[in-house]
Amino acid sequence: TSLDDNNFMEDLSIDGWADDECYQVTEYWRLIERQRMMALFSNGKSFIIDDTNTDYLMAEYGAPVKTRITWVTYAQMHLCTGFAILSGPYEYQLNRLPIIRMSGRVVNIGGRRVRYGMVRFMKDAARLKNFWRSVAAEQLGYAPKAKWMATEGAVQGREDTIRKAHLSRDPLLVFNDEAVFGQNVQRVDPPGIEAALLNESQINAQDMKDVTGIHDASLGIRSNEVSGKAIMARQREGDIANLTFHDNANAALVEAGDVINQFIPQTYDSTRILRTIGEDQEVKFVKVNDPMDPNAIDMSVGMFDVALSTGSSYTTRRVEAAQAMMEAIQVWPDLMGIAGD
Repeated sequence: TSLDDNNFMEDLSIDGWADDECYQVTEYWRLIERQRMMALFSNGKSFIIDDTNTDYLMAEYGAPVKTRITWVTYAQMHLCTGFAILSGPYEYQLNRLPIIRMSGRVVNIGGRRVRYGMVRFMKDAARLKNFWRSVAAEQLGYAPKAKWMATEGAVQGREDTIRKAHLSRDPLLVFNDEAVFGQNVQRVDPPGIEAALLNESQINAQDMKDVTGIHDASLGIRSNEVSGKAIMARQREGDIANLTFHDNANAALVEAGDVINQFIPQTYDSTRILRTIGEDQEVKFVKVNDPMDPNAIDMSVGMFDVALSTGSSYTTRRVEAAQAMMEAIQVWPDLMGIAGD
């Protein structure tokens, strides 16, 4: 390789595009606009017409009722690296880039936008907990083994056996007849772990819960709440503390649904049967784009919206409804005479 090639590869390495073992590949997206001819047909359908589909559309739907020139937005993607375009362009008729950002909390500090997640301020408490647990583990590891203090006559001839008792784990230690426990033979226990270290780690664990607002009840761990209402109230507190993250996640899902809706007519462009699953987990088969079936859904006509709802699953809501009905019957038994059927 020449000197210029070496300098070029060095620049790529500095910029993070390549090193000795691998190179980085990325998608480069951009929005472009092109003028297109839109045609409205007598059945209410409108299509972009060009040299590739004009004859087919006129044979299928007849002559267009009205035409006009309009700007159409496309999302264009090139697959590239730091020194070449590897493939592309790939174009999709979208009014936005198909890239969804799921953001955490967003605050403005001195005109500067700062984003952070749920664990940002939990790191300090977690580091402290790890530190104190490490100190406790170090103390336990370096703590001396249990020792024996004895006179020479009490252990004469048995020194090696007593010295290696902690390795052999022999429950029986034999001393000489001159040995009297508590007088010329004494056991010296090692020092225990300081309770302050374990206490600090427990405090740090509680600090992590306080910072995030997620307490034991939200994690399904038994705490000092006794009644079901108290547990649910504590769980709702945890949900409220992190409501921003739920809202931003829902907003990202809605944006993803909008992009998918724009992709659907471009993907499902022929007659087919789709398998759908409803909220109650019931499976249905829906026919789309069938001109011979008046009940079929025509994906090329109109635009579709996205609706999002989050919460308990359908099965959970059924269980909760059954529990509510049983509680109502316990309060007013005569209700079974009316609602029993």
